[in-house]
Amino acid sequence: MSLHHMTPQRQAIRDKWGSIFELEPLPGSSEYFPIEVFFVLGVSKNKTLNAAVAMEAEVKKDIIVAEFDDSYFNLTRKVLMAFKWVKEFCPTAKYVMKVDEDTYLNIPKFVALIQSLEWNNTLFGPYFFVDPVLRTGKYAISKTAFPAPKFPPHIKGNAYFMPIDVAMKILIVSEHMPYVSMEDVAITGVLAKIFNFRHFGSAKDQYYIHKAASTCELVTGSIIISQQIFVDTFYKIWDRVKNNSMCKTVK
Repeated sequence: MSLHHMTPQRQAIRDKWGSIFELEPLPGSSEYFPIEVFFVLGVSKNKTLNAAVAMEAEVKKDIIVAEFDDSYFNLTRKVLMAFKWVKEFCPTAKYVMKVDEDTYLNIPKFVALIQSLEWNNTLFGPYFFVDPVLRTGKYAISKTAFPAPKFPPHIKGNAYFMPIDVAMKILIVSEHMPYVSMEDVAITGVLAKIFNFRHFGSAKDQYYIHKAASTCELVTGSIIISQQIFVDTFYKIWDRVKNNSMCKTVK
């Protein structure tokens, strides 16, 4: 998921962890695992930003623009629209993963995890067993959309991963369910619960819930996913991916 004004952030992802999609072996490995990275946006109320994104999309060929307002309320629609796009344009995909643009994903470690486990009917990411439903404020959900006082177990929206057939089942059933605007709860909790999909939570040493990981924790440690990572840090991390000896003295 991305926002219109975050052009430098998108470029940092293209240049760094997202560059692996260019069908090169994983850093430090001869292993090949094809990955495609796309940025999903809605329509901004700012026409100048829309025009800039349209130009970027024409040049980069990796931007998907949904025909609805780019707003917090429409985050669930953005994810579902991305699933529809994958269904139409990536029919041979085996997996789908949603990653926020301020999130760093350690591709080699993540691919090793994918290949070490069986993923049938399973979603992976930072797991939350229960959250209260709020009725007021930014995160408010109406009783019509979700009447229960607590959300079902779900994966937080920074990053979640699933086999393609899981994503397609969620997409289909979403058309028959009330709309829940909190996309992580909606996609990986409410809709996933209909099929009793399993949740495989990232371990505490793979993801910090409340803070960003350090650059070297993302390179030489056990961290796979980190939130709150922005442009300069993306480049620092990647320098150390290419030369992890830098982490012997730089923390």
